[in-house]
Amino acid sequence: MSKNLYTLCAILAACIRCAVRGDTCGPRGRCDLSRGCPDGWKGFQRPYGRMCLKTFTGLVRAGATGCSNYNATLGSMQNDDEKRFVIDDILSQVTVSSGLVWLGINRQPMCYTSTSNADLCAPSARDAFYWTDGSARGWDMFDWHDSAPQLNNCAMMFVSNTSVQVDDGTSGVWYPGQMTDKGCDTINASGALKTIGYVCAKIPNLYSRT
Repeated sequence: MSKNLYTLCAILAACIRCAVRGDTCGPRGRCDLSRGCPDGWKGFQRPYGRMCLKTFTGLVRAGATGCSNYNATLGSMQNDDEKRFVIDDILSQVTVSSGLVWLGINRQPMCYTSTSNADLCAPSARDAFYWTDGSARGWDMFDWHDSAPQLNNCAMMFVSNTSVQVDDGTSGVWYPGQMTDKGCDTINASGALKTIGYVCAKIPNLYSRT
């Protein structure tokens, strides 16, 4: 079997799998994962199902985002494709070249104020934080900046297309996708680390074609 014929058969088989699930087949046999997501949202495959993501702009606190207006919650990230989408989507809506967006990350409740779990709840402990929307798994996307995490209960991600030197005496260089923990009421009103928005996530309506 020639290489081209083998590739064609593989794409056809992938498209058949898409059709069985009710999806349309995109380039090279990739299923349309955005089926059931609202207009402007993008679908991604998570370990236990799909999730629709969308970014929104706003100088807001973590608890004052508009995700609930869309029957959504603050969103998590599973992989680099999702991270890239979040960065591109938010930057396409603002005039600044960098900033911070709220993600659905919280410190574990047992780590809020107690000192009894010193090892588990240390600032750099992997298990001290969790994804709040319940769909992402693992810690691969917990890419903390050198100055983080500290002992705050919420978290934000730095969005930019380039690294940025922040001359505030403590931060240094920030790279796209790095995270920092913040108090949930934090608002940065200016600078390269300005609060510029948030990420929402919701389960797609797979019975809808919208």
